[in-house]
Amino acid sequence: MKIMKKKSTTCYTNHPRVKDNHNPSPNLHHSRLLFFFSAFLCFFIIHFPRNTNPLSIPMAAALSTVVGSQPAIKVIALCGSLRQNSYNRGLIRAATEIAKESIDGLHIEFIDISPLPMLNTDLEVDGTYPPVVEAFRRKILEADSYLFASPEYNYSITAPLKNAIDWGSRPPNVWRDKAAAIVSAGGGSGGLRSQYHLRQVGVFLDLHFINKPEFFLNAFQTPPKFGSNGDLIDAEVRERLKALLLALRAFSLRLKGTNPPVDC
Repeated sequence: MKIMKKKSTTCYTNHPRVKDNHNPSPNLHHSRLLFFFSAFLCFFIIHFPRNTNPLSIPMAAALSTVVGSQPAIKVIALCGSLRQNSYNRGLIRAATEIAKESIDGLHIEFIDISPLPMLNTDLEVDGTYPPVVEAFRRKILEADSYLFASPEYNYSITAPLKNAIDWGSRPPNVWRDKAAAIVSAGGGSGGLRSQYHLRQVGVFLDLHFINKPEFFLNAFQTPPKFGSNGDLIDAEVRERLKALLLALRAFSLRLKGTNPPVDC
């Protein structure tokens, strides 16, 4: 009688040699990593010149995408002083320079309010205004936000600035639902009372002033803050002004329903 041998029931998936096939040796891991690193390095050597930092290119592209995704903010700047070398007008010139040089997506346009006639409703004909007033109102309406340079006269805002505000408030009110910021320079408190009075006026206009940072500047303290032509020359004050502009941009974007950039 032939004796049949029983077949082995060993599970080959548990065999040591089978395990080796699914768990490559450390040397094989190192070889693969070295291969991919070499291929990556060769790609950048071929595609980028030696004097270029390859990592800076995708990073710059990413930053450009972030900045470019934000809409540009158009700011109309008004000064309550009509004097050419006014320190308050100097603040607006400095703000315009700062926005142009170091704040992406913020454009400041200064509008001279001296040509506006004194408010007189007799000048309104069938719902229209004098051409200079119509042009002013159109600029205000098209802006995203406003920057007021408001010196203090007799504990209040100046007559020219109040006149400009009143022309813009005639029906329909072109100021409403926009962001705004205030700067002022002068003696003592630096125009503090004019700013608080302007904020009170803004309540009826539906203007939305940023709360912080506030910007009051004593123009006569040492070291000198302004040059002989009214230009701002103090570096620390310029940084304070930049902080206010960044806050204005962030708040403007918020009112427009857009998330502000991360540096705000």
